[in-house]
Amino acid sequence: MENERFTDQMQAFGRWKGDLITAVNRYLRWLEKNQISDPETELRIFELIEALKTDQLTIAFVAEFARGKTELINAIFFSEYDRRVAFCHRRRVVPPCARPSCSSIKMQS
Repeated sequence: MENERFTDQMQAFGRWKGDLITAVNRYLRWLEKNQISDPETELRIFELIEALKTDQLTIAFVAEFARGKTELINAIFFSEYDRRVAFCHRRRVVPPCARPSCSSIKMQS
């Protein structure tokens, strides 16, 4: 796992969440089939599934001016492109396809 790229690990995490959602849905169907489900349990399971579906990872980089934040972002997130992708603009890092007002990177798996 040490040699895996960050994006590979995030994709694996997304697949794991999908498998977990499937397993929770199977558990809910099993509860219903065996008539041991109740509305409160069904609501809690529904909320769990929705939380897994909408889960986001937010990463913020905080340091003084000119301390290598952009270089770190490029190394972690964009190393597979073999070039700099994120760049610094008016002291804000602008990842691809992001609004210039973005001050953190949100990743959804």
